[in-house]
Amino acid sequence: MRPLWYVIAFVVLSALDAITTWVGADRGLAEANPLIAARLSLPALFFGSYAVFTLLGVLLLVVVFRLSRFISPLRYFPSLFVLLKALPVFSNLIVLLGT
Repeated sequence: MRPLWYVIAFVVLSALDAITTWVGADRGLAEANPLIAARLSLPALFFGSYAVFTLLGVLLLVVVFRLSRFISPLRYFPSLFVLLKALPVFSNLIVLLGT
């Protein structure tokens, strides 16, 4: 998979995570992560923090892609990183579809 596709997948999953978390909180579901729960009172702070975390994730992917030229085991990191980002999205969707 090309590096750009990992970045696109990560950004899309981050957006879906933010949206599903927001919708769940709007429906009255409790957020288990205290760092995120504290930001739910202000939409700008909530979505702004997700944007910052997404930017940091993209920067990490870029650094790992560059380092993987020299450190071959790092080539497995992007796949795992994107898959780990997908977990909260699927978890949120399961909870939302069950309510």
